[in-house]
Amino acid sequence: MQVTTTPHAIPWIGFLEDALKRSADQGLPVLLDFFSPTSEGCRQLDAVTYRDPAVVIAVTALTVPLQLRVDSPDHRELAERYQLVWTPTLLLLRADGRVVHEWNGYLPPQPFLAELELGRGKWELKRDRLEEAAALFQTLADRDPTAHVAPEALYWAAAARFRRTGRPADLAAGWSRLRSRHPESLWRVRQIFSEAE
Repeated sequence: MQVTTTPHAIPWIGFLEDALKRSADQGLPVLLDFFSPTSEGCRQLDAVTYRDPAVVIAVTALTVPLQLRVDSPDHRELAERYQLVWTPTLLLLRADGRVVHEWNGYLPPQPFLAELELGRGKWELKRDRLEEAAALFQTLADRDPTAHVAPEALYWAAAARFRRTGRPADLAAGWSRLRSRHPESLWRVRQIFSEAE
């Protein structure tokens, strides 16, 4: 009988350099959570979202989790470097410290996981792993078509497929899905120029 254990808490790292090294070693993006103990949004993330088993598993398995207090003198330079203006601010970072995705404010577990998956797709896209990126984006959009990130996921799925194949038909087909599923979306507006052709 195989026994699997589910982690009960996210194993946050407290230093950027350690997280970036692990990111490079493990081939995972860093999830940087800038938090403030006086922020109600941060307290809600900790009390609700970060205690959800699906969030704990996803963050632990798919990222290198890094949490930094914005009120710590040790982290002020990093808050300036990443142009922090609000807490909570969550960033997905490459191993070189560059940001690939950012979101701000409290999110309950399901929208949080959707943002994380969207960010992972962008991480793969920016690593030029186009097939993986397209699959992540498409899966996200298909699994929950009403998710707040679904229109953006469809947009990037089409872009990733086109970059991979170079075939305009792939881009047109993806953006057609975006138009039909989310006609009022700003992500549809971003590709509206293609509808005139």
